[in-house]
Amino acid sequence: MYLKRSVFLTILISQSVFASYTSKATNYLNQFRQSTGMIDVIADEDLGKAAQSHSDYMNEDNVFSHYETNQNNSHYTGHSQGDRLDHINYNFTAINENISAGNSDLSSSMDSLFQAIYHRMNFLSFEVNRLGAGVSGKFFTYDMATKRPEYYNDIQAKNPKIVIWPPKNYDNAQPAFFNNESPAPLPECSPGGSSSNPISIQFNPSKSQTITLKSFKLKDAQGNLINSKQIDHLKEGQFAFISKDRFDWGAKYSAVFNYSEGGENKTISWNFKTKTLKYPLITLTSTDKTYYLAKNDNVTLYFKPESCMQTSSKISYDPSKIDILKTIDKDTYYMKIKGNVGSNFEINHGEKVYKFHIFTEEIKNLSFSNVSANSVTLNWEHTSSGEETGYKIFRDGELIHTADINERSYKDTNLAKNHTYKYTIKVTNDAQKEYPRGEFGNIELTPNYVVPKDAYFIDI
Repeated sequence: MYLKRSVFLTILISQSVFASYTSKATNYLNQFRQSTGMIDVIADEDLGKAAQSHSDYMNEDNVFSHYETNQNNSHYTGHSQGDRLDHINYNFTAINENISAGNSDLSSSMDSLFQAIYHRMNFLSFEVNRLGAGVSGKFFTYDMATKRPEYYNDIQAKNPKIVIWPPKNYDNAQPAFFNNESPAPLPECSPGGSSSNPISIQFNPSKSQTITLKSFKLKDAQGNLINSKQIDHLKEGQFAFISKDRFDWGAKYSAVFNYSEGGENKTISWNFKTKTLKYPLITLTSTDKTYYLAKNDNVTLYFKPESCMQTSSKISYDPSKIDILKTIDKDTYYMKIKGNVGSNFEINHGEKVYKFHIFTEEIKNLSFSNVSANSVTLNWEHTSSGEETGYKIFRDGELIHTADINERSYKDTNLAKNHTYKYTIKVTNDAQKEYPRGEFGNIELTPNYVVPKDAYFIDI
């Protein structure tokens, strides 16, 4: 028996033409769906018109809702999403809608919605195959549907049996969710507090029998068990888990989902990794220690929250010492270090004060030379301030050489042909503090290999 309409509405409270928005949103969403094995959604201009009209409605009244109640608004087209699609004579068999407010652009809006579990399930719906998007001011609307003559169960049949997020071996997962969805997946945490990005598993109802959860385990790269909670208010065949502690940047995790289907016990196990950021990462966990930085360097400062009750993102600092290049999220910033070598400064983040010391100049002009089938010379430039004692050089994460402060090159030998290596250099000071300078980049050694100018990258 076919259902005439299947409507799923959720609300996201986010922190802070038409055809173009629909095209961009469709391409962006399909990147996520393709990584899970799902079919692409189709850009639908009629859905885009409805989405744009609703964003315009919200912007005119400065109200955030799936429902339109002010018929005097110049963009009013109907109370609900279904009413608004009826207004443009859109004949559908299944619809859902995501909205967000306060994001800087369309991609950040969709990222935030993907971190919110109920909205993610809409984007990864087995039942819809069309998308339209509209943006007006700070308001974003995404209308999804299945259009007659297709029915929602026809679309289900084209999608895989199981969809997990983050997918197996995915290496670009967002690490956090900020408890800004209704209903709240973690009602015991403060709105705006940092928790993990939810892990989700959903079973295609057209291809699955009754699914019964047996157990779920999540571990970090060291094998430590991460406490997680099952999220409520999901449909049958949908499962999601969340931790009160946000994931770290550039970190590996493993998940095991044990379940039964039709009386048969089964297991899904997979690994994933969170996003690695552009600049060297410094994780700030203590207000008692002093963190060492390099003048003129670009770094990522990650103020790791103690709990999901910590909500304040207010930050204050001396602008003569640092510049904020970009706010990644409320706990994470790209920063440029400007102060003089030898100087100290503080950053207030939330209710805490963190201490820093600028102990060296940045390393410049990292490069490779004398490349052969089994060796390579690493070169760098650096002006010592007198506090440094030397350099540590790592190959694929393993320490291979400790260099004197006066050295500016190192030859690495006995390398394997046709193998890719990643090199990292760190500066040390007299207190044996290490400063993560960043990576030389990747190099693949082949006979008579000539290194092109862009064969390495430099984070400076």
